[in-house]
Amino acid sequence: MKKHFKSILITLCLILTSQVKALTTIRETVKTVDSIEIEIVLNIPDGKGTFPVLFYVHGGGWDHGTALKTPGGPPLVSASTMCDNLGVVFVGVDYRCKNQNGDFDKALQDVMDVYNYAHKNAKRFKCDFKKIGFAGGSAGTPLSAVAAQKISTCKLYIGIYGKYDFMNKNLGGYWPSQQTLEKYKIVTPEEQKRASAITQIRKNPPATLLIHGDADPTIGYKQSVEFAAALEQHNGYAKVLILPGIAHGFYKEGSSEAYISATKEIMEHLIQFFKIKNPNRQGVIDALDSVVNEVKKNSKEKQK
Repeated sequence: MKKHFKSILITLCLILTSQVKALTTIRETVKTVDSIEIEIVLNIPDGKGTFPVLFYVHGGGWDHGTALKTPGGPPLVSASTMCDNLGVVFVGVDYRCKNQNGDFDKALQDVMDVYNYAHKNAKRFKCDFKKIGFAGGSAGTPLSAVAAQKISTCKLYIGIYGKYDFMNKNLGGYWPSQQTLEKYKIVTPEEQKRASAITQIRKNPPATLLIHGDADPTIGYKQSVEFAAALEQHNGYAKVLILPGIAHGFYKEGSSEAYISATKEIMEHLIQFFKIKNPNRQGVIDALDSVVNEVKKNSKEKQK
């Protein structure tokens, strides 16, 4: 392997209610651009064979990191819960944010380069590229949603409190600020269109699940409603889960009932559209219960 590729393999054992599940985590450098490393992080089931692949683009407002270090690209927060139980490779996608002099076009190129790197190493990573999907949370949704429309083989998409339209100013939410739009070069009508997945819906769009809270002040839930309607107008499948009274940023492991509800919806979406045979649903549910109970236990101990 080339010297600039870093590979760290860690076998994680997830203790569930009734059994132990294992996965392997791999972290490697995809490329170095402007002295900045763009990484890929994979959670891979320990079973034999190849598996469907879900690429996740993280949020964070396009902030964080330093001039020479990205915030990193973690897989979906619930990946460790579902990886081995469902038999899915979860990929965390790294990209340049504002602090790394990134902009939307640079970041989208990083996302595509991570995708292509995984494709090139599909055998080593046990990836079945006939079954791929994209997902994103918050600021990761514009990038992931556009990528899902660009890649014709993408089977499914999952967006969590996402933004899919930079052109319509009447959908609610204060993010992104004008300063962020200028820094990430989403100012002109052409730039806004290029960053809006709603303007780039392809023929036979990926089956889409959109999750949003109706009390979200950061990105209005109408973004998800309008994107779903546009997908349906293009004869696509779109399901919207609107969570009453839930604000932005709720999708954190063990943080709330909203997290559990959303994870179960994500699980069923993956099973249905990846056509997963013999999924261990109960294993996922047991793992969710275990995490929530641990969070509650720690919370009680802090209150003592």
